Parts: sequence; C-alpha cells; structure tokens
Amino acid sequence: MKYLRKFNETVSENFLLDLQDFCESSLAYILDDGAKVTVMDSVRSSTPMDKKPTDINIALIFIRLSDKTKWSDIKDFMNPFFSALKSEYDIVHDKVGFRLSKGFWNVYKKEFNIDDILADNIQDVDRWSNGSLKYNLERDPIIRFEIRVKAR
Repeated sequence: MKYLRKFNETVSENFLLDLQDFCESSLAYILDDGAKVTVMDSVRSSTPMDKKPTDINIALIFIRLSDKTKWSDIKDFMNPFFSALKSEYDIVHDKVGFRLSKGFWNVYKKEFNIDDILADNIQDVDRWSNGSLKYNLERDPIIRFEIRVKAR
C-alpha cells in the first residue's frame, strides 16, 4: 500500500530524481557544452486557486541549450536521447516542444511528434510563422526543448 498514490498527490521526488539522472546521463555531451537540464513537477505552488491542474502526475523536462545552438549541430545527440526517453518513459501526446529564438524577445514554440523527429521528418515543416516573423529550424538557434512525461 505504500506505493499507492492518493488522487491529489503530485509526482514523487524519487521519480523526479530518477528522471533527472536519466536525462543528465543521456545528455552528458551537450551538458559539457553548457546545456542545462531541469526536471520538475508540473504542479506549481503558484497556481491560482481557481485554476486546477489538468493532470497532476506529469513531470516536465526542460533542456536549455547554450547560445546559438542549431538543430543540425545537436540532432545526432538529441535523437538517441529522444529514442531512449520514448522507450523508458511515457511522453505525453508523444510531443516534444522546440523553442527557437530570433533575438531576445522573439521566441517561438513548436511541438513535434517524437516519431517525426526520430524519422527526420521535421525538415519538411522547417519554416514556421509567428505573425510577421518566419522561423527556420536550420537557421535559427534552439534555446530550449520541453517534454512532458507521465509519472509512474
């Protein structure tokens, strides 16, 4: 009974630590180049009382990259990580969020299906529009990846 979670209990600290360790060991090469991995519970204490979380058993992974990191520079390191993450954990909606930057204030987020990333099918949609700005996966630096994982 000690492993049963109450319906309103958040992600366990052990799960978060295991996930953090998995990410850091899988991404050691890009961490040496200045990337940072943060794993946290999706429930935040600052959530307003009138807004309830949609799912409290979700862990968030944020992989912040060093300046001017292009997809072509890191895809050979990220794809094995995404593949291992998919086989070890349950990625919510099988999506990975990419955040691209065109300067300090111009940031755009696009989510891709993990199978499309692994099959290298995201090149077909490499131009995204955010109002008047056009983003390009090969030209514009990626500043962060965001992944949601269901807790066990």
